Amino acid sequence: MKKPSTGYRILKAIINFLVSILVKIKVTGYQNFDKNQQYVIVCNHTSWLDLIMLIAKTPRTFQLVSLAERAGAYQQKFIKYFIKKGDLKLIEIDRTSQGSRMAGLAQIIKKANEGYPVVILPEGRINRDTKRLYPFYKGVFFAAVKTGLPILPVYVRGTEKVYFRRRINMNFGVPIPVDKNESAEDVAIRTYHHMMDNVKPEVPKNRDRKVRHDLTRAFLGDYDYPPEEEGKILADGRDAANLFKEANEDSENRYMK
Repeated sequence: MKKPSTGYRILKAIINFLVSILVKIKVTGYQNFDKNQQYVIVCNHTSWLDLIMLIAKTPRTFQLVSLAERAGAYQQKFIKYFIKKGDLKLIEIDRTSQGSRMAGLAQIIKKANEGYPVVILPEGRINRDTKRLYPFYKGVFFAAVKTGLPILPVYVRGTEKVYFRRRINMNFGVPIPVDKNESAEDVAIRTYHHMMDNVKPEVPKNRDRKVRHDLTRAFLGDYDYPPEEEGKILADGRDAANLFKEANEDSENRYMK
């Protein structure tokens, strides 16, 4: 597995310190996986804080690589500066373009073959339903099938709201072995059920109270995606262009102009 660069180790330490000031995180499941094993890390996505927490709370032996929507809040100049200095490897894609998604997947597989643990957020967008996962886009699971790397499932609860000292639970589940002869669809379905049945932690106990400094909007964005059909496990990539078009245009106007 690729050793983390000096820049990434410094960035990780800074992020871990800042996150520990912002929220109270209870992390469980470290005993479930080998900290010197390379994985495809699959995490749910309830806010932009999820990836930040993965950087902070994954083992020091990991230097993460992740897909990221091209029109994202990280395009702001001061954030881009820290990404560059911290050697954070984000592979930018346009979710509305099948060609861009395929190119991004090829880059993720390339980085995995170079020895980096890679992160995928298969829901494809922020999930505002706190009780269940949104359907998974199966295409991203080719990263596991093509490399044969086991999947390390991670489930975060409590980030649907963000304010100082809010409690958040984060659990690392038992890794899922992957056979190169499996289909990406089968791996996606297995992972979905495993995360819902075995990985999802309990809801953190936060009291209902008036919050002086509510940072939720900064980590969620303003766009509300339409609700997903109950019981649906796999999303159709052919619908991505219509689903993400308005959200991407909004993000481009806010962060890239």
